[in-house]
Amino acid sequence: EQFEMAISNIYPENATANGHDFQMFSFEETTSCRACQMLLRGTFYQGYRCHRCRAPAHKECLGRVPPCGRHGQDLSGTMKKDKPHRRAQDKKRNELGLPKMEVCQEYYGLPPPPGAFGPFLRLNPGDIVELTKAEAEQNWWEGRNTATNEVGWFPCNRVKPYVHGPPQDLSVHLWYAGPMERAGAESILTNRSDGTFLVRQRVKDTAEFAISIKYNVEVKHIKIMTAEGLYRITEKKAFRGLTELVEFYQQNSLKDCFKSLDTTLQFPFKEPEKRAISRPPAGSTKYFGTAKARYDFCARDRSELSLKEGDIIKILNKKGQQGWWRGEVYGRVGWFPSN
Repeated sequence: EQFEMAISNIYPENATANGHDFQMFSFEETTSCRACQMLLRGTFYQGYRCHRCRAPAHKECLGRVPPCGRHGQDLSGTMKKDKPHRRAQDKKRNELGLPKMEVCQEYYGLPPPPGAFGPFLRLNPGDIVELTKAEAEQNWWEGRNTATNEVGWFPCNRVKPYVHGPPQDLSVHLWYAGPMERAGAESILTNRSDGTFLVRQRVKDTAEFAISIKYNVEVKHIKIMTAEGLYRITEKKAFRGLTELVEFYQQNSLKDCFKSLDTTLQFPFKEPEKRAISRPPAGSTKYFGTAKARYDFCARDRSELSLKEGDIIKILNKKGQQGWWRGEVYGRVGWFPSN
């Protein structure tokens, strides 16, 4: 199964869809999928890039990327002939109905599986395991941990039948926005503080969700993958619900998934802004007038202030080296070039 998974990653089903030639690729900069416009997850081999037009995409979005110029018409007929066979294979695989179990007790390899069986499968409470080999009279079963995609053997008394619970009521959370497109999220977050975020249900596919977060004066969108009853934004870690996912990234930086997003999910968008509370009392901060940004400026580190053309900056200090001023915009303070 692991071999098949590796082959599937190297030669994905829709690698040549719409005339493209998609290949696994490591992107140096944070990149968005051409099809769904969500960020590609991970720090290396984050997704696929067309060898011809350089379009980036998630593996699951390869078939939805717009045609690759004139090549799309040349190859579309060939792909249509292949798809029914592929779909039939996928349908047959899904109809096997492999049972799923929920881990009730951790297992880290002690006691080890009998020598003839194979490697052990690491288990944590709450993980969901899809059985691949199991006999009622046997004490050892083989399965795939859907949280890690690892396959191995484990004692059968560490799991119990998985029962899919009722759907969560997300409306009680201050971060849940309900059905919403990207434009709606950007309209809400554009004038909010960095770190403000929301979770929205995608309008085109109500079974999918996305995180939108304000960071460095831009609104970023992160696709939430849903499969096998689990939620994740990276292959490394899965959660049983959206609430658990959000709570984890409220405490842990997103940079482990997207190297340029060094922030946690800080402020649910339904919470009122607290800028005024964190500022000094009126009159205690001296400003040297204001300035209007003529161009965009992207901060290189946390001491600098990212700007968008048209931003109004309150000037705090004009004594920086080599023409750098210190200012405040949208509650953020930092250095920016005076020109």
